[in-house]
Amino acid sequence: MLRIFLLGGFALFEGESPLPSISGAAARSLFAYLLTYRERPHTRDLLAGTFWPDLPDAAARRRLSQALWRIRKALAPLDPLRTEGDTVQIGPDLPLWLDVEQFTRHKAQGTRRKAQSAMEEGDFLEHCELCLEYYRGEFLAGYYDDWVIVERERLREMYLEVLARLVEGFKARGNYERALTYARRLAEEDPWREGAHREAMRLLHLLGRDAEALARFETCRRVLAEELDVEPSPETVALAAEIAAAADLPAPAWLPAAARPAHEVPLARPDRLPLVGRASELADLLRGVEAAAEGQGGLTLLYGEAGVGKTRLAQELARNAEWRGLGVMWGRCYELTAPPAYQPLVEALRAGLDALRRAPLEPLWRAELSRLLPELAGDAPLPPPLSPEEERRRLLEAIARGFLALAATTPALLLLEDAQWMDLSSLEALRYLLPRLRDAPLAVVVTVRSEDLVGPQAGALTALENTRLVHRLDLSRLDLDGTGALVHRALDLTHPAPLFSARLHAETEGNPFFLLETLRTLMDEGLLQRDAEGEWHTPWDEATRDYAELPLPPNVAQIIERRLARLPPPLDRMVDLAAVVGREVSFDLWRQAGGWEEEALLAAGD
Repeated sequence: MLRIFLLGGFALFEGESPLPSISGAAARSLFAYLLTYRERPHTRDLLAGTFWPDLPDAAARRRLSQALWRIRKALAPLDPLRTEGDTVQIGPDLPLWLDVEQFTRHKAQGTRRKAQSAMEEGDFLEHCELCLEYYRGEFLAGYYDDWVIVERERLREMYLEVLARLVEGFKARGNYERALTYARRLAEEDPWREGAHREAMRLLHLLGRDAEALARFETCRRVLAEELDVEPSPETVALAAEIAAAADLPAPAWLPAAARPAHEVPLARPDRLPLVGRASELADLLRGVEAAAEGQGGLTLLYGEAGVGKTRLAQELARNAEWRGLGVMWGRCYELTAPPAYQPLVEALRAGLDALRRAPLEPLWRAELSRLLPELAGDAPLPPPLSPEEERRRLLEAIARGFLALAATTPALLLLEDAQWMDLSSLEALRYLLPRLRDAPLAVVVTVRSEDLVGPQAGALTALENTRLVHRLDLSRLDLDGTGALVHRALDLTHPAPLFSARLHAETEGNPFFLLETLRTLMDEGLLQRDAEGEWHTPWDEATRDYAELPLPPNVAQIIERRLARLPPPLDRMVDLAAVVGREVSFDLWRQAGGWEEEALLAAGD
């Protein structure tokens, strides 16, 4: 069999034995062209005009005839060409193996397997790695015909896409070393792609190699400066600074000394603060996420008091899950006298509605699920009526199958918040789903506010734990070191403040929400101020021994009352209305309910 290599150069083999090359670069390029587009015949005028456009027609046709003769001579006794009338093409019966076809075939198969089922991820990765074996280098390296350049770029983009998918695939499987190998290769092959450098930095940080992560940032910075005369994007700079801060390493030397204006502090945007003091809890939850990515899901109950950081931990878990390639669904419970049945589960399913429409869900269960999600209804009629008990079980089965179908397409993380207020129907649905999670790519994390857990909800969650299929995680308050770290990051301190942090810890007992609200109150009342150099001061810094002089409120409610009391009209009425509407209020609803102008409301929000 004739074996032809076009990736990385031009080479011919008969089986495993190399063959002499075709004489003449133009003849080799012509043969590669005919191979690349061998599914169709080509007119001699087209070929002559493509390869010898600067010659008169007659001379170009003579050059074409000479090139075709050289191809036949090199491959004799095989005749690789079929000429009919005025057309030329590769003979359809020619036994040949072409590396480009192998590369594109494995990429296509890998893509199809990725789309069919998340459970075939190993086969997908195998096909993608086979792609790389065939990609020995650029298409027809050393040749610069116009058609070659177009095909070279097309195949290179496919190659880079395969590398990116391998990074995502091995991340999802928890094999971060392999993911790093391909992230580095992607950054080397496409050094202007900042996303590849960032991915390598994140993986190096995850593997505990922060110094290498910062070295990768320097490589990115140097390449962009030397080749494009630009600096890294703010996202890349922020990632480098965050890695340096987390590892207590010096930030890259080129960064400016003041990364933000003096009046801006991270405390102003607590949602952007890094997670502090929760490394072990996050690692615990991530083990469940990575197990789910391998098809072994489970349910975790995350307990903790109000303000201890359950939602913040869940948000960080969601970001980590998304980075690993999992889909993330959220459902929230609310403090209502009579919460709607299945409300948090419907909210989660509705967020994934597009994927659910494509998921492998049988018509019966799709129709049954449309009772809760009318948007899912198709042409199929609703299932026939049954007894109330049988209908309840059929609906529970449909809910379970809906979540499992979503996870079968893409491994998923389901986050349900504030289960102390969850309706009993949703709790029953979780109990029904629970045994199937062990063999499903679905991780479920349910947050519970400990002090508000009473009545039927308490009994239902206890029953879940008694199955021994549930993992319980209790989130405690921050210790003194954690409090100091949060103060340090919230205020962007240039050096530790142990006495100040100790005083705050003693008063807030390490409750993160209480701590951050206390800092905001001190700032609002002018008791904690930042000077032009970015240093923080209180009136007692010079004389205090333990900051006992700080007038700290004894509880969160008093802190919030003190802050709200200082709101000027009409801002106080705006906040009152938002509180009445609920935990989340859309801008349009807020504006219409209060009858305010858009500009006024935007200014108040700032």
